Amino acid sequence: MTQTFGSLSGAVIVVTGGASGIGLAVAAAACSAGASGLMLADRSRTALDDASRTLATSETKVATQQVDVTDPAAVEELVSRTLSTFGRVDGLVTSAGVEQSVPALELSDDAFDAVVGVNLKGTFSCARGFAPTMIETGGGSIVTIGSALAFSGRANGAHYSASKGGVVALTKSLALEWGPSAIRVNSVAPGVIDTPLASRVPAEYRAAYVSRTPLGRIGTPEDVAAVARFLLSADSGYVTGQTVVVNGGFLMPS
Repeated sequence: MTQTFGSLSGAVIVVTGGASGIGLAVAAAACSAGASGLMLADRSRTALDDASRTLATSETKVATQQVDVTDPAAVEELVSRTLSTFGRVDGLVTSAGVEQSVPALELSDDAFDAVVGVNLKGTFSCARGFAPTMIETGGGSIVTIGSALAFSGRANGAHYSASKGGVVALTKSLALEWGPSAIRVNSVAPGVIDTPLASRVPAEYRAAYVSRTPLGRIGTPEDVAAVARFLLSADSGYVTGQTVVVNGGFLMPS
């Protein structure tokens, strides 16, 4: 493997949910891989400011945009601001996501819609928003962030698992539709990753997860970011419509 493997030299990358957790790790990986421009998008202005300071030592030009991916107008503004700042987009990572633990019989319509709205519809809105400019400039790579729970489901997480199952199917559909325009669309499906989102997972569940995982540990955001970096890069140029499960072997879907 050469030092240029997974290179993003000169690329402009957009990361939604980019101010913390997996999104921030992806952003850092893009910078270290030589991206010339990085647009960080997140709901939290404070988190965006903190993240931009974290990445300030990079040679990459970093811009930020506060956005709610469930708001079509906000997504349109994100696209517009990215193009006015960088002129083009080569890669998009849709890392914005929310999770709640609620028994199905207690799950309200509003709670269901809120999770699906961010995780699935938000992913679609961002992909749809950036696809036209990628088509105009000859292609690009979109990496969605799914979940291993798309394949296994989870008690008290029907809405979350369903939203991530939708992301997997959406990824395949967009790959089929946009492949002729040289846009590759792939997904990364993490297991339990050591992020703020996973901090609410009970200790006993984490211990049971580790005991059943062949690699014997919880994943890190950097584990996921490394796969996303590969899928963004030209080294995955003949890979599209795929979902890579990053969970230490806990789940091995057929």
